[in-house]
Amino acid sequence: MVTMDALRQLIRYHYRATARCIGAAQTVEHLLHSPLDCGHGSVFATLAHMVGTDLLWSLRCREGICLNTIPDQNDFPSLDSMRDTLLEQRQAMLAFLLVLSPPDLERRIAYQSTDGLPRSNTLHEILLHMTHHAAFHRGELAMLLRLLGGKGNVDQFMRHLRKNPD
Repeated sequence: MVTMDALRQLIRYHYRATARCIGAAQTVEHLLHSPLDCGHGSVFATLAHMVGTDLLWSLRCREGICLNTIPDQNDFPSLDSMRDTLLEQRQAMLAFLLVLSPPDLERRIAYQSTDGLPRSNTLHEILLHMTHHAAFHRGELAMLLRLLGGKGNVDQFMRHLRKNPD
């Protein structure tokens, strides 16, 4: 079972590492919308998917709000708008996690999927999914940024722990 402290640390890392990806994308800003043979079609669209998915899950967990669609590149006019949304979600999610106790992690969150189907998962399952989903796309982005001649994000969880031992 995941402890509250470990989960909070993982969530802090999740937001920090995703914000670093947005920063790294600025190194290829002129190529952000270039069509690429990848899951979401471009660096910008991949980042928007990451931030949009985080927003979707965060709202489900914290407020019981179910969005009908995942916010995407059409919902974010710029990298700055993505960064602002991500920072707002980080602040809200960390505040939410501060008031939780270990039994709260086993609470089931009922929601409607973007396909319109009723679903439910425990809070800890959702939080772990959020971080694993973002990690997958951060790896994808690192590769895409390097292929475009930019600086791929080389951030790692262990580096985060060394710099942030709390």
